[in-house]
Amino acid sequence: MAREYARAGVDYEKIEPFKRIMVEMGKQTLTFPNRRGVFINQDLLHAHGAVYEYRGGLSHIWCKTQEGLGNKNWIAEWMYQFARTGKTYYKGIAIDTLLMAANDVIAQGAMPIVYTDEVAAGDSEWFADKKRSKDFAEGCFKVCKMVGMALPAGESPSLSYLVKAEAPVKSAPSLSGCVTGIIVPASRLITGKKLQVGDHIIGV
Repeated sequence: MAREYARAGVDYEKIEPFKRIMVEMGKQTLTFPNRRGVFINQDLLHAHGAVYEYRGGLSHIWCKTQEGLGNKNWIAEWMYQFARTGKTYYKGIAIDTLLMAANDVIAQGAMPIVYTDEVAAGDSEWFADKKRSKDFAEGCFKVCKMVGMALPAGESPSLSYLVKAEAPVKSAPSLSGCVTGIIVPASRLITGKKLQVGDHIIGV
C-alpha cells in the first residue's frame, strides 16, 4: 500500500521525519495551558483529535479561529535555496505562523491554549529536510511556551495536485493553523461595543 501511495505523490517514508519531529516537540507543550486552568488529556495523544478541559471554577467562553501565513515562507524558501547562508529561516516563519492565529483570539479577550497546525506541501520531499523541520518545530515550541498553549495535533499532507510553488522555488508549503482560546472570566469578552476614545491598550 505504501508503494501505491508513493506513486500517487504521497510518500510516507519521506513525510515521517517531519511528523516525528513535530510530535516530539508537541509533547513538550502539553502542560503549557495548565496555567490557564486547561488540561490536555494525555491518554489520547494518538487519537483523531485533541481532548482538553477547563478545570477552573470561573465562568468562561471559548474562542476559536483559523489563520494562515500567506506567501511569506516562499521568501524563506528562496533564501534557503539560493542565498547560501546555511539558514532555513523557518524558526521565524513558524513564530509568525502561530502568532497570526494567537493574536486573533487575544483581540477577543481570550488567552490561547490549544493550537493545531497544518503544513501542506506540494511534494513529499519537502518534509524530508530534517534541518528545516527542526527549525520549524523550534519556532512552534517557542510560541507555545510564550503564550501558554499546547500543540497536541496537526496535519502534514502532501498535495501534489494542488500546491505548486512559483518558480524558481522548488517547493513551498501552505502554512496555517487553528487556535482555541479561553476567556476567563466570561465578562472579559471583547466585542467592541464598550470600546471608546481614550481607552488604553496595555502590552505585557
